[in-house]
Amino acid sequence: MEKILCLASLSLLLLMGCRTHKSAPVVSVYEGATDTVYEWNATNPTTAAAMPPVIVYKTTRDYKNNVPVILNAAGTQIVSYPDPSDLRRGDSFTTPTQLDNGYLLDNRGISKNTAFLDYTYEQYAALDTIPPLDEMMRHVIDKKPIVEMWYCGQVSQYQDKIKEL
Repeated sequence: MEKILCLASLSLLLLMGCRTHKSAPVVSVYEGATDTVYEWNATNPTTAAAMPPVIVYKTTRDYKNNVPVILNAAGTQIVSYPDPSDLRRGDSFTTPTQLDNGYLLDNRGISKNTAFLDYTYEQYAALDTIPPLDEMMRHVIDKKPIVEMWYCGQVSQYQDKIKEL
């Protein structure tokens, strides 16, 4: 009987932590940043969570041809990076799409901890192997390049992302 009460209490606590996504924008500032990252949580409840997010952003400089990597929160280690073969989609590179007013539409998978390497997409895609992480870290040219970032829901919510954004 005691085990049943314990399991029932635990289940109740877990269920109380569940909630649905809010449809209003949520503003958050990431650690150490001087700029704001905006999260537009417009997820359609029927959309599979595994779909990639639509991310629109601005950077401190023009990095659209530089390879993005993701750093840990402290900015001291690379925690995610592409394989050279990941940078192509068909005959073109997965560089961001230029939007109006200096905004870019992500085509690679960036985050608030994105940094850019001094490698261009073309240079990095030509590499035979991924450079060691310590060497790749020496190629980071900006650890805090994101000035503004909007999470605009999931890819499946759009018929034509560029026109609808």
